[in-house]
Amino acid sequence: MVSTRSGRSTKHTYAERVLRAYSQAQREHRRQSVHLATLRAHVRRIADERKDKLGPKWRTWVGKAVRKLEEQGVLQPVDSSGYIRMTDEGKKA
Repeated sequence: MVSTRSGRSTKHTYAERVLRAYSQAQREHRRQSVHLATLRAHVRRIADERKDKLGPKWRTWVGKAVRKLEEQGVLQPVDSSGYIRMTDEGKKA
């Protein structure tokens, strides 16, 4: 998960975007678990604030990044309703 620099702006990976959106959503809503749609909305809002372009299939890439972070043990699904939360290992990293 390394951000690359292209031209003037720094391009963050979708996993980095998801983690940033998770922490922002958690601070705003004061909950341990966050819904996937909320994560997508925060990713979009952060990109708009930074004037960053996401791409045509950014929603798919956000979902793939969430699944990748689940496989790495950083995030875990709470139940089948679409909520996820950070694991203890993810909080340490």
